[in-house]
Amino acid sequence: MTTYRCLIVDDEPIARQGLIEFVDRNPDLVCHAVAKNAAEASKILNSQPIDIVFLDIEMPRTTGIELLESQSIKPAVVITSAYDQYAIKGFELDVQDYLLKPFSYDRFCHGSEKAIQFLKNNDSAGKSPNNDVVYIRAEGVLHRVDLDDLLFIEGMQNYMICHTRDKRLITHITMKALQEQLPDEIFVRTHKSYLANIHAIERIDGNDAIIGEFRIPMSRNYKDEAKSRIVGDQLLNR
Repeated sequence: MTTYRCLIVDDEPIARQGLIEFVDRNPDLVCHAVAKNAAEASKILNSQPIDIVFLDIEMPRTTGIELLESQSIKPAVVITSAYDQYAIKGFELDVQDYLLKPFSYDRFCHGSEKAIQFLKNNDSAGKSPNNDVVYIRAEGVLHRVDLDDLLFIEGMQNYMICHTRDKRLITHITMKALQEQLPDEIFVRTHKSYLANIHAIERIDGNDAIIGEFRIPMSRNYKDEAKSRIVGDQLLNR
């Protein structure tokens, strides 16, 4: 299932928390980043792949409208404001919806669906500007990784190790959040601590999926589904 990376921009902590909770409740969305002002938002938009921005208008120094006018990168935008006088200007800037605070979860979902449809209609939906690419933050640096080169992910206690063809990247994210951001037609959960690239698996040996020199365990809870996803209907010897 495709999920859409969201950036929440609001200077009010209560408003940010409310939007985070709404995003978390919606299975089509994932909260990728949060900013408390336009400057932070601008840095995120220029360095990370964002699909949908939930944007407050009245913020210190730079308003949400000014942020929109300054950006060359154009994700889908849903304005979230306590003031209705910016609606006309917002729609002149091609925002997808205008949510007047306070708004319900149902109203939030309606605005989110408009943003998603905009992305689909413009063929810009996906995990990143290029659907064959993912960006992984490791040691404060964003690494661009082709999905074909991302072999498997190993979960440790407080971080994930992303094994690529030529390096290991350590990132602080949960396995659940990482799995939601990767295409499930390519990656399969084999174990509570492992996520593997189906295309990179060379063979299945007992309870292990083999990728090069690595043995990826397939636990009892995940083995049947993982084998079904890996082999599909291509098994010659039944």
